[in-house]
Amino acid sequence: VDTYLDTDGCPEPTEVTVTVVDSDGTVVTDAAWIAGTLSGKAGDIVKMEAGTTTFTVGAVQKPTEIKAGPPTSVVLTVPAPRGSLVVNIVDAAGKPVPNATWTCVGPTELKGQPAGTHAVRPGEYAVSAFAPGYKRTMVKKSIEKDGTLTLTLTMDPAKVEVTGSKIEIKGSIFFETNRAVILPGDSFKLLDEVADIVKEHPELTKVRVEGHTDSVGNNAANKALSQGRAEAVVAYLVGKGVAAGRLEGIGYGEEKPLVAETDAASRGKNRRVDFFVAERSDGGKPGDLKQIETTGDKPKDK
Repeated sequence: VDTYLDTDGCPEPTEVTVTVVDSDGTVVTDAAWIAGTLSGKAGDIVKMEAGTTTFTVGAVQKPTEIKAGPPTSVVLTVPAPRGSLVVNIVDAAGKPVPNATWTCVGPTELKGQPAGTHAVRPGEYAVSAFAPGYKRTMVKKSIEKDGTLTLTLTMDPAKVEVTGSKIEIKGSIFFETNRAVILPGDSFKLLDEVADIVKEHPELTKVRVEGHTDSVGNNAANKALSQGRAEAVVAYLVGKGVAAGRLEGIGYGEEKPLVAETDAASRGKNRRVDFFVAERSDGGKPGDLKQIETTGDKPKDK
């Protein structure tokens, strides 16, 4: 008599739930096991007589004492599946990028890793490379069990960079003459980088887009033109996935020149779009109205 559900004075078989997990703690649902004359799959519930038996799953064996009485469970741990991920980060000339790191998102998540080889779980991965002064690059690939995936991520020099209170752009955003219509091509590529860097830095909670013109023409018209251009840039960035609440567009017209206008080149420097960090959530200093010289537009363009 084992005192468990005794109505006939005889011991009852014990209900046993067999669970299989891998060494990462992930439940394996399709693993087959054997215990004496019994067999089944992970998650099965079987009835077993009291005593010691050995559970076998793959190459793993686990002697286990089954006690008469209430339902119990047996947890079998097997090695986690692995593949090899090899990451190389180079520039356009094929040379290693200094201080480059990479992050992968997938069954195994890694952050801030240097170039090299890492053991990861099989599956699909998004691997992104980061380096100071370079544009982030990302690829998506799958890794098979026991397989090796070698990735070479090529990074291009960045044209956009967060520097304290300003988002610096190495280039110019061009518009149709006397209109708030962004010209495609290089302008779109530059704004795509701006959108990416704003999305990569959630601590920048408010970015101020400033539009500026030269002093040629009517001041009121120039201010309206710069406001329209700032709003056009904001609309483009929103279209690229930047939350509208993180952006504000302000046109200053000819009020904030970078340089004295003496010729076409100096007027070109004053025609520009600037990006300032107006608010941030990490305690850093937001952008003030300090004027920083940028490339500006081409001298022939207004």
